[in-house]
Amino acid sequence: MATATRAPGPPRRHFLIEIWEEKREVFKMMLADFGLFSIAFGILYLTFLELKAMEARGYPANRLARFEEIHFWAYYLIVGIFLFDLVMKLFVFLILGKKIGKP
Repeated sequence: MATATRAPGPPRRHFLIEIWEEKREVFKMMLADFGLFSIAFGILYLTFLELKAMEARGYPANRLARFEEIHFWAYYLIVGIFLFDLVMKLFVFLILGKKIGKP
């Protein structure tokens, strides 16, 4: 009794590897933006800690309130800038099909 042997096909790759190879530019862009986003939030967090330290040292409350308001709106500004940037890059890359950062 002869057994049929199948011709070996190309090895199957993992799903994530296939996506990485197809959309590598998008992943690199998102990773870079995430890094910048993390740095910006890290700076805002350190600023928050400094504001709390200033409060503990007895800095005048009326001046501290101004700094806290600026700090509060800085969070919205950072989120807005990075969200707009992400949406625009994804639009350019996915909808228009152009490479990001290359002429």
